[in-house]
Amino acid sequence: MTDGNNHVDRSKLGTKRHILTDKNGIPLSVIISSASTHDVKLVIDVVDNSVIKRPSSKYRNGKEE
Repeated sequence: MTDGNNHVDRSKLGTKRHILTDKNGIPLSVIISSASTHDVKLVIDVVDNSVIKRPSSKYRNGKEE
């Protein structure tokens, strides 16, 4: 057994920027987290917070308005 810092945690300082962009590189969503947060934990937040303009529809909840 070795003494010292945990080689997995690495006690990272700082921040991470999780950015979702369109094919032209235009940002659709940005989440900022601590550097020690695992990326997988924030994937859903990045996608759910995306700003995407959707065409309006005459249908809502499966029914025509």
